[in-house]
Amino acid sequence: MKKTWLVLAILLAVLLCLPTALAEQSGTWGALSWTLDDDGVLTISGSGDMDNFVKDDRRAWTKYKTFLTNPSSVDDNHPYGTSTLYVRIGDGITSVGDYAFTECMLLMGVSLPEGITRIGDQAFEYCSMLEEISLPQSLTSIGYSAFDFCEQLRALDIPDSVTSIGKAAFWACKSLESIHLPAGLDRIEDDTFSGCGSLAVIRIPDGVASIGNSAFNNCRSLAAISIPEGVTEIGRYAFSNCESLNSVSFPASIVSIGSNVFSRCDELTDIYYTGTADQWAKISIGKDNDWWLDGVAIHYESKGPDAQ
Repeated sequence: MKKTWLVLAILLAVLLCLPTALAEQSGTWGALSWTLDDDGVLTISGSGDMDNFVKDDRRAWTKYKTFLTNPSSVDDNHPYGTSTLYVRIGDGITSVGDYAFTECMLLMGVSLPEGITRIGDQAFEYCSMLEEISLPQSLTSIGYSAFDFCEQLRALDIPDSVTSIGKAAFWACKSLESIHLPAGLDRIEDDTFSGCGSLAVIRIPDGVASIGNSAFNNCRSLAAISIPEGVTEIGRYAFSNCESLNSVSFPASIVSIGSNVFSRCDELTDIYYTGTADQWAKISIGKDNDWWLDGVAIHYESKGPDAQ
């Protein structure tokens, strides 16, 4: 009996709240205003930075997330109808706040204006249907886990204005096939591309000095990697589980290589190193790297077969 009354109470609460949720499709968030039309287009207007959200915050447009986090629940009676959500951020807005669209699983496209300088931490995390987003030339930073688990994102051109990309920014973007990294980047953070199983080619910019832990872990389509001159440190597990990886080019600038860097890279056969054998011997190499050091051919004073 108690369970029956509890179920009835919950249903009553839902029925009481639902008309309000359906009726209100506009509002404000900080200095910004927003409207949601019948086609599922969310337009955010105003000027200045978008305030950060707190994870699981349900203020502003996030009260409609309930209809986005379970695609099977969306029907013609819900605010979005059967449409998926498209976000249009207006001119004058200068940032996308932390957690702004996290877990909006039906979000397919985002339009960002010139003038946006920052994409906050976990801003588009778990937007698993996101396919289309164009980053403006004004952008300078991408936050921690900003796009992780964006499983339909296939390509992204990060403008050269970006100097900072946070940890795990593209974690588990399993359909990501190509990405342009900006020339001003000086570090690839931990887990940045971990789990990007479709990423077959990537060019590391010349200005990068270090590659973080597990940065390319589980990039199962990556066949070759060329690490540019100037990189001094490669973190542990940086290229582990890259099962298609067959060759790696190291610069003479390398000082330390972390543990298990090529763990389970069973196809790895060739290492190209621009320095001498004596220089190689002075590199600090972490534990559990003996198997690939013993099993691959190291080509000293060589940039690799594809070097121009």
